[in-house]
Amino acid sequence: HFENLQIIRDDIFFLGILNQYLRGYGKYCESTLPDDKVKIMEEVCATERVTRNGYGMEISRSCVE
Repeated sequence: HFENLQIIRDDIFFLGILNQYLRGYGKYCESTLPDDKVKIMEEVCATERVTRNGYGMEISRSCVE
């Protein structure tokens, strides 16, 4: 049962499910959305910071602009 799932709101698994649900609903059920709906936008980085370890391997990326 869905109500027995132990998912935390901040969990990446839950956020992924919610993201796909919202995008799917917006795409396939657009006619049921209210007139004052807010469009889901993609975040695009103008400049990205790449952090590398001492061996030159990438360990993280973050958006700085």
